[in-house]
Amino acid sequence: MPTLQSSLFRLAGHLLHMALLSQLSVYTIKPAFGSSYLDIYRPLIIPILFTVMLILFLRKKKNTRGSKQIQISTTAFCSVAILVGRSLALEVGEGLGPWYGAFVVDSIITFPVTLGTASAVARIFYASNLKFARTAISSSSSSARLLLIALAVTRLFMIFDGRIVGRLLPLLWRFVFPKTASVASLIQLIALASASVSALLSPPRVATLIAISVSIAIQFSGAMHSIIMPSTDVLASSISTSGYLSVLSIPSQGLRILRSDHSILGGEFVSPPLQIASRLPPDAKWKNEPIFAAFVMQEAVRLVTPIPVGIDGQNNALIIGLGIGTSARAMIEHNVATDVVELDAMVVDFAVNYFDFPLNRARVTICDGRKFMQSMAKTILNDPEQAIEEKLRVYDYIIHDVFTGGAVAPSLFTKEVWLDIKSIMAADGVLAVNFGGDLESSMARAMIRTLVKTFKTDGGACRAFREQVQSDKWTPGSNDFGNLVVFCRKQGGGPLSFRAPVEEDYLGSLVRHQALPLQEEVRLPIYLKDSEEFLSGGKELRTLDDESINRFAKEAANSAAGHWVVMNKVLAWDVWTNW
Repeated sequence: MPTLQSSLFRLAGHLLHMALLSQLSVYTIKPAFGSSYLDIYRPLIIPILFTVMLILFLRKKKNTRGSKQIQISTTAFCSVAILVGRSLALEVGEGLGPWYGAFVVDSIITFPVTLGTASAVARIFYASNLKFARTAISSSSSSARLLLIALAVTRLFMIFDGRIVGRLLPLLWRFVFPKTASVASLIQLIALASASVSALLSPPRVATLIAISVSIAIQFSGAMHSIIMPSTDVLASSISTSGYLSVLSIPSQGLRILRSDHSILGGEFVSPPLQIASRLPPDAKWKNEPIFAAFVMQEAVRLVTPIPVGIDGQNNALIIGLGIGTSARAMIEHNVATDVVELDAMVVDFAVNYFDFPLNRARVTICDGRKFMQSMAKTILNDPEQAIEEKLRVYDYIIHDVFTGGAVAPSLFTKEVWLDIKSIMAADGVLAVNFGGDLESSMARAMIRTLVKTFKTDGGACRAFREQVQSDKWTPGSNDFGNLVVFCRKQGGGPLSFRAPVEEDYLGSLVRHQALPLQEEVRLPIYLKDSEEFLSGGKELRTLDDESINRFAKEAANSAAGHWVVMNKVLAWDVWTNW
């Protein structure tokens, strides 16, 4: 009979292996389908399925050879499925959408290994010295004990999955694998190793079947990859804090973009698209152009009048969320002392190496933007001497652009966030906030309402502008996806006003010529009055604070799903499945 220590090690080994395959499934799903299904349903489906399967196997009360073959076969099946996961997403995903497509792929990849691991864990309990477990298994009236055991093991798996493997995998990718290596190929390599181990542990007939399956899977995956946008190049990729990151080049369109999962963090036309290049003079010099006006609209924070006084005539800015560095680079070119806070070190790395972000001309801090603002606000308010010693400074301009991966994080749009930002702003400072999503959703209304009310409380003022005019096909009750940039001044009284942009503001950019004269203004009163957004009792409109953010989790996922549809119109589905 195995010792207690060996049983626990085997248990941990099986759960870690399941967690690894689970995370490989996550990174197979996210680039194609985004995070909607993964954030809402998967954290419920996998633990419930594992718990139910474990209880069923424990109730068998018999350690059979067949249960071992179940575990080996399902692990092999999962590994083979990962090999074809990207091709599977290409085939079924676009038609099924971000919810059902992700569920189908996850069902094929992860659910079988959940079954197999439950079988293996039950086998460990049969043979172990764990008296409590053996008593529960052998008892005819032990449903409560079996449930307790299953829930404890499931909880252990969730810790391995989210807190250990889920956190270590991005670090492994960052420090072990080169950025130019294909993430998909590395995931497939790990899956191939897992399938090979399963084959070695299997009887000859099963091993032969696994080998044939792997061979077919590799050939199918290779054949499908050869037809996925041969004109699209992945210049660099990595699994990181932000999820799947890659720098994608589409030479025929002159595009280079930084993608995070199924979303675009930023991008530029690094060369003129073919339809424009044919009309340019042979000696014309091309200046990289941002691909979206929203990336440029935020720079209008400098156009707000009166201009902040600054320190000794020097203005400074804080950029929360770097992207490819479009706004930060513009601030630097306008001689504004610029600080950047970015959660993901790999985003900074890609911005420097593929989008010419001048790292030596900005102070960049890698940390959670929320924690940065909290710490800085606390120091400035409570210990001015320490703030001076740490060279902390209040900011004339703050650009808040934290939209990533197709989702808006409600925790970065709460009343507490805006109060912290006000604490680190100069008295005449100006804030620009980029919001991307369904502008008619109750979440969007609550976020914008909270921002405006927080700034207007102390005599501030706000105005908002859309990237594009609302579609004439829009009807009340339907989605209205777009980008909205809200500008708020901390103090000063009176309405917010902008000076007319001059040639220096455009930095020689055609997109800035079109975007900086802000045009599509949205009347903020529509966000301050909404009969459907009253709290119970009908006296106070809903705002967003730290205690209420969970209320919007499902709506944030729905917004990400809607963004998935929009992104498929921006780039072809074949591009999104090339990772």
